[in-house]
Amino acid sequence: MLFLNQQVDYFPKLEDRQSDFYRFGALVAEQAPNTFFGGAIDKEQLALADVGSCGPGNTLHFQAETYRAMIEAAMAQGLGEAVAQKAAKKTELQAKLPSAQHPSDSTPTAVPSATQPSSELRSAPCKFAELVVTEIIEPDLQYSPESGCTTDCLKIVQSTTTAFENYFYQAHRSKTQVEPPRFTPMMIDLETVGDFTEWIYSRPATYRHQFQKSERAGYAFDRVNLKNHTADVYDINTSKDVRSGGAIRSTLTKSIEELGGLPTRMLEPATPKCERHWRQVFGVFATDEHHRQGDLVVGRRLIAYLSVVRFGEFATFAQIMGHADHLSEGVVNFVAQKFFELATQESWGRASGLRYLMYGGAQNGGEGLYNFKRRSGMNPYIVSVPFQPGYSA
Repeated sequence: MLFLNQQVDYFPKLEDRQSDFYRFGALVAEQAPNTFFGGAIDKEQLALADVGSCGPGNTLHFQAETYRAMIEAAMAQGLGEAVAQKAAKKTELQAKLPSAQHPSDSTPTAVPSATQPSSELRSAPCKFAELVVTEIIEPDLQYSPESGCTTDCLKIVQSTTTAFENYFYQAHRSKTQVEPPRFTPMMIDLETVGDFTEWIYSRPATYRHQFQKSERAGYAFDRVNLKNHTADVYDINTSKDVRSGGAIRSTLTKSIEELGGLPTRMLEPATPKCERHWRQVFGVFATDEHHRQGDLVVGRRLIAYLSVVRFGEFATFAQIMGHADHLSEGVVNFVAQKFFELATQESWGRASGLRYLMYGGAQNGGEGLYNFKRRSGMNPYIVSVPFQPGYSA
């Protein structure tokens, strides 16, 4: 990631916060892996542009040579070497595509479907969309006992062999895996999510408006322990017979008793013991100070929830649900996007090497679910898991 500084030398309204602007990039670079800060340019060396656009004699815009100087500073810090390493890895991975199907830098290329014979990595067909895959990734499961990983981390890492057998190419199956996985993973690269407000405004208008409905309704987003809200969870799960992914599964028809019964005391949400391997649940709440779960006053009503599991470099949505009465207010969009925002800010997210967020495959469910994933910013990927510490057949 290249972090360019916003120079405010010619914008007096921000003069009292100038030092904050000029330190921010360095602080981000310290916390976020592979981030390179171009530094601040001395006022005398700034090449001005659009003078007067921010008031008489003021501007926040500069000529190309100003930003070139920042880029050169970042290159000296190691940006050039990092780009070269990434390019080499990308070339190595793309070499696994059939030779006639290598995507260029400017033109996305459809990966051949399963009907085309090839021993190379490829995507399964999708009946309602032409999948365009421009990248193959080999995720780092980030398992390292020397860095604090526990037996719980190992269980999560080892579960990839079964949890993703229909989604990923896996090293231990490479000799027998001729056909592509049934489902093509849908993922978002967190490196593409910068400023969250700008990100939201980059989404399709209809999707963005749904998110904004939840904001205007005053809904809150927070980590949640579902055992505090079993009655609400039951209401959410059973509020519709059919979802965009099809008829609801039997696991979503469990009674309140099967979900653990009504709570008798408030329990804290789970917090990651290891930032690289964890399970967390996040919820959307409507304020209701008298709202109860049985005899326990919880003070707010759960109307959507998202369960996420992290497997090192990537995390997956294990479950995302919204109450039918609130779907028109965009609560599912809201819980997904607010999690994206949190994952770019928290120490257990991008700062600790979380790169990709996955929500099932392109072929899961119907066209509506696929379009939701695309509007959320997710794209189809081919994922190949190499042998590494903790990973086994």
